[in-house]
Amino acid sequence: MRGARRRGLRGAGGRAALLAACALAAAALGLAAQRFWVYTQGYPRTRFLPESVDAGPPRHFYLDWRRAWQGDAVVGPALAEDGIFRGARDVRGPGGILHDPVRVVQASLALHGRLLDRPDPALAEVLRRQVDWVAGEGLARGPGGWPVWPQRYDFPRYGLTAPWISALTQGQAISLLVRAADYFAEPRYAEVARGAAAGLLEPGSPLAWRDGRGLFFEEFPCLPPAHALNGCLLAWLGLWDWVRWTGDPELEAKSLGILRGISERIPEYERHGWTRYDLLQRRPTSPAYHELHAALAEALAAVSGEPAWADRAARWGAQARSPLRRAWVGAQVLAAKAGAGLRLRPAGAPPRERE
Repeated sequence: MRGARRRGLRGAGGRAALLAACALAAAALGLAAQRFWVYTQGYPRTRFLPESVDAGPPRHFYLDWRRAWQGDAVVGPALAEDGIFRGARDVRGPGGILHDPVRVVQASLALHGRLLDRPDPALAEVLRRQVDWVAGEGLARGPGGWPVWPQRYDFPRYGLTAPWISALTQGQAISLLVRAADYFAEPRYAEVARGAAAGLLEPGSPLAWRDGRGLFFEEFPCLPPAHALNGCLLAWLGLWDWVRWTGDPELEAKSLGILRGISERIPEYERHGWTRYDLLQRRPTSPAYHELHAALAEALAAVSGEPAWADRAARWGAQARSPLRRAWVGAQVLAAKAGAGLRLRPAGAPPRERE
C-alpha cells in the first residue's frame, strides 16, 4: 500500500514538473512572440517631415521625431543631475557623467520640434542647457582643431575603443546647432557648427572615407570601412543644414557632388526593395532601420531634386509599409543573428551589424 502511494506521489510530482515545464515554455514562446511583434510591427514609425525643407534657415528637422513625444512630463525624469539628457550609454567618470552625445543631440532635436509647435519658456531653457553643453563642455577637439563629440564607450563589433568619433554625431550636432542659433538668436552656436562642418570635409579626417567615388561619411570609423547607410545620410543632412545656413553656392555645389557619389553606392545596399544596415553584413537590416532609410531617401529627394532618391523612397517605403514583408524580413534577420551567435567567428572576420 505504501509503495502504491509512493508511486502515486512520484506520478503526481512528474505531472506537476511537466506542467511547470509546459508553462515555462509557453511563457517563453509568448515573450518571443511579443518581441517579434515589436521588432517587425510595433516599433515607433519614422516619417519624413515635409515642412523641414521650407525656404529659409533650417527649422523643423527632416525626420518627425515628435512621434515619440509622450508629453512634457517626461522631460524632467529624462534629465540627469547636471540637467543633461541621460542615456543608456552614459559613462560615470571621476569628474561626473560623460554623456552620450548622440542621445543629447537627438533628444534636443525632438524637443526643438516640440517648441516650434508650442513655445514654452521652461522647456526652452531645457533646450538651451542641452545646446550649451553641445557647444561647450560636451565637445573636444579633433586632429585639425575642429570640434568633435567623442563616444565614451567601446564598440567591439566595429573594433572601436573609447573615445572615438562619429560622422553621425558630427552631422546631427550641426543640425542642432544651426537650429538653435536661429531659435535663440545665438551666433555662438553657428560658429561651433562651422567648425564641425569643416571636420566632415577636412582631408584626412577619420569622419569620412575617400575613394574614387568621393566621400562617404562614416558613423563607425573602422577598417575595413563599415559604410553604415543611415549614419552617412544623417551626416550629409547635417552638412546640408550648414549649406542652408550660410547660403554658400560653392559649398552647395560641393555637397551635392558628395551626395551624387553616395548615390552611386546605393545599389550595393539594396536587394528586392530592402536595404542593408552597412556593407559588412549581407543580411537585410531591421524593419525599423529600413523605414529610416526610406524616410531619409524621401528627405534627400526633397532637398536635392534627384529622381533616383525619389524612386528609392517610393520603393523602400512600399516595402516598409507591408506587414507581411516586415515579418518575413524580421524572421530572416533574427534567424541570422541567432545563427551568428552559435557560430565561432574566424580570426579577422568583420564585425557584426549594430541594430
